Amino acid sequence: MFNSIYYRHCLLLIAGITILAAACKKENNNIKPLPDIVITTPAITEKSIGDTVTISPTIDYGGQAATFTYKWFRYASRPNYVQVLELVSEHKDFVQVMDSLGTYQVREEVTNVATGVTAAITLSWNVVSRAERGWYVLKGTADGNTDMDAFLISSNGASTNTNIISAKYGNPLSGTPVGLAFTSLYNYLEPVSHTFYQNNSCLMPMSSKEFLAYRIKDEKVLANSDQLFYEVPPLATRNYQGLVADPNLMVLVNNGRAQGMNPKSNSFLPERTGNYSLSPYFTITPSAGSTDVGYVMGFDKLSESFVTVRFQQTDVTYFPDEYLNSSGGGQQYNISANHLGGQLVFLENTDGSLDTLLTTNGRAYGLLKRDNSSDMVLLGLNLAELIPSRYNGAHSPIRYADTLLASQYPNLTSASLYALNKNNPILYFANANKIGAYSIDSKNYIDNLYSFPAGEEITYMKFINCQYDTPASYNFTNLVVATYSGGNYKIYQFNVLGNTLNQTGSVYQGTGRVKTMLYTTPNTTSFYYSMYRYY
Repeated sequence: MFNSIYYRHCLLLIAGITILAAACKKENNNIKPLPDIVITTPAITEKSIGDTVTISPTIDYGGQAATFTYKWFRYASRPNYVQVLELVSEHKDFVQVMDSLGTYQVREEVTNVATGVTAAITLSWNVVSRAERGWYVLKGTADGNTDMDAFLISSNGASTNTNIISAKYGNPLSGTPVGLAFTSLYNYLEPVSHTFYQNNSCLMPMSSKEFLAYRIKDEKVLANSDQLFYEVPPLATRNYQGLVADPNLMVLVNNGRAQGMNPKSNSFLPERTGNYSLSPYFTITPSAGSTDVGYVMGFDKLSESFVTVRFQQTDVTYFPDEYLNSSGGGQQYNISANHLGGQLVFLENTDGSLDTLLTTNGRAYGLLKRDNSSDMVLLGLNLAELIPSRYNGAHSPIRYADTLLASQYPNLTSASLYALNKNNPILYFANANKIGAYSIDSKNYIDNLYSFPAGEEITYMKFINCQYDTPASYNFTNLVVATYSGGNYKIYQFNVLGNTLNQTGSVYQGTGRVKTMLYTTPNTTSFYYSMYRYY
């Protein structure tokens, strides 16, 4: 009986399978397959950091209507080089802001709701920096705060990025603009993993109250004022006044007091000891070698003396009243660098030498306004006195002096801005909308070298000899001038041909008042060791 029942069940099962198979056949006796899910997307080859990428895939299901679900995953790296998939969206379209450099890889999964069948594709593209080459402009805003614009340059043309600090930090820096420095050696402490990442190329914008480390390549704020100091200065008493970046030492001035940040560090050390009050004017030497960086020349307003802020010291150093012999029987300048009887109003370096060893490159010129007088003294400084491989501060650096009487040079001695030609000892000065020039060697004085339209006030002027970009076609040697009128700025560039300024390139425009500028390049090492060109 059991065998009979089993036999009947087998017959019923075979009949059911036969009926089901027949139901799945077309008229031509073939089994009907499910359509493939075909995903088609546009090709993406390269995007820039900060770009928004939108991918709208086309889904084909053999011409049939169907309901699908969508999942987008991003390939993300974890410690020990482990890659994982992170779900970033469950919409049909992929919309994401590019927030990291390198290869960006995503996977889309499309699932048929009725059948549960899933199809997937993987896409990848390269994310590059858009921000490493171009002009960064530190400016004052209409409400008295500080922000930054960028005029970026690439093979595809130019682009403008305005109010970067507000966009990336959430608000402008409080206080008026002070300085803009660059370092390629910032040591970033990642707050989640507590891991240090070395050699970050950062702009360091500073206002009178705040300070940021801004990584250029991915346009990210790495640290603010509260994270850039071992001992954070109280906000109520902060008065940042100056900033300079040598390849081995970054120095800021807060209420006249110097604080330094060593390379591959992430914080400024406590203020240096001593009875001094530094001016905001600094210069540094050409980077001749690793032993010759980390020595910054400044000026103490209290004693009216030149000083050195030196790497790995806790104070500032004064020059002794010792003097170099003149070479070739030239004029001897036994001028002390101490108690000079005036205040420094300008200090910059240029090519050439005031050293007895004439092959030494690096001299500076400073303008000293006499106490209780409108007259000035133009001082030439031998920068070889700063560096260990030459004299290591053993003598007075002053190797030239020239009195400039206000009655003889009225526009020079009353100017609001000065700049020094980096190829030749020519001093430029600005009054209102006019630029004048003074040749230090020939003493030739030009009262009005160039005039901007009436109402444009010159707020920034710097002779920039950029020979640190690659390819070399991006390099330039120009006098760069910013003007202000009616809440807006314009930035001009000039080729200098003798006593003639010829405007060249684009005129950049924006809102606000320009304080200072830097031209950055992807060749960060060369740029870093050429920073002396800005001081």
